[in-house]
Order: sequence, then C-alpha cells, then structure tokens
Amino acid sequence: MERAIKDLCQLRDADLFKEIATGIGYIMDVVDGLDAAARRLSETGDHHPARVLGNLAEEEATKVPILVDAVRCPRTAQSERARMLGYFYDHLAKGIYAEVSKWSPMDFAEVMRGVEHQRVEHYLDGPNDVDWIFPNRITQRREDDLYVGYVRDDKLADT
Repeated sequence: MERAIKDLCQLRDADLFKEIATGIGYIMDVVDGLDAAARRLSETGDHHPARVLGNLAEEEATKVPILVDAVRCPRTAQSERARMLGYFYDHLAKGIYAEVSKWSPMDFAEVMRGVEHQRVEHYLDGPNDVDWIFPNRITQRREDDLYVGYVRDDKLADT
C-alpha cells in the first residue's frame, strides 16, 4: 500500500473537502480507540503502555489540524499544500502541532517563534550554554517512551 496523502493536492475543492472530512472521521475513530485503551491500561496500573498509547492518540489527533491547514492553503499554492500534507507522516511535525495546541500565544508571531524553537534538531545547553549537545526534545521524548535504550551514567564510570 502506497502512502498517497499528497495525491489530495490533485483533487478539486469539493472532492478534497469530502475526502478530508471522511479522513478526519477515520482519524478520530483511531484516536478514540487509542485513548480508550490508554485509559483502561492506566486504570489497571499499566502506566508505561498507557502513556505510549496516550501519546500515540495525541500524535494521531494532530493529523486533523494538519489536514485543516492544508485545506486553508489557497488553490494557487499547491507546493505549500503538498508541504503541509507531508507533515501527516512526520513525527516531529506532529509533535510540534501537539505542543502548539497546548499554548496560549498572544499572536501569530509568538507561535512562529515557538515553532522555530521546537524545530531544531539539536540544541546546546549546560552551565556555559555550550557544554552539552541534546537532541530535539519532542523527538527524544517520543523515542524514550517507545524504545528501550542503553545509556552511560557517568557517575558509575567514576567508581
């Protein structure tokens, strides 16, 4: 099965709106199922799988505003619409949409500054602001929840 999300750009407006409305219904069915499963797991004390499913539900739900933003692109801006639709499968983009939905910005400029801050692949931090390199927080949080990792604890190396 081929991912065909960008094929939506080829549809006439009426067909595009109908297809996206149908898709949003499917998305919300999946979100509702994931959210219900996460709640059931949480009630039984299975907190880690509940958090994973809850985060997946949130990420899946962000497909809705991505589709809405794509519809809002003017018909004359097909490359912009295709770019927006490309976010449909982009974990970082969906994570940013999830973060933005929690904000209360004063204006669009504040949204843009926040999004630019969230988009960086790596950032520097530490006592001197350049001591350590860290991965993108959104991507790292997602990977930490989904995967088992092996990390070195420098405290153990000193003993």
